[in-house]
Amino acid sequence: MSSESVTEPEILEILRPMVKRYMLEREEDEDLGDLVIRVGYIAPTMSGLTRHDSTSGEGVDRDIAVAA
Repeated sequence: MSSESVTEPEILEILRPMVKRYMLEREEDEDLGDLVIRVGYIAPTMSGLTRHDSTSGEGVDRDIAVAA
């Protein structure tokens, strides 16, 4: 699946397990964005120059998202 051509049903398929996990595992006052970093869906941004690293939805990031 190419990130440039993701359809709405595909987006929902990807997000549904993330939102479910957020509802079940979130820590007190934790935002969804913080959870996706904490559990490894995406890597934290340590520098503005690296903000797109590890966010392609391919490789290990895609495997994590699909396995959840």
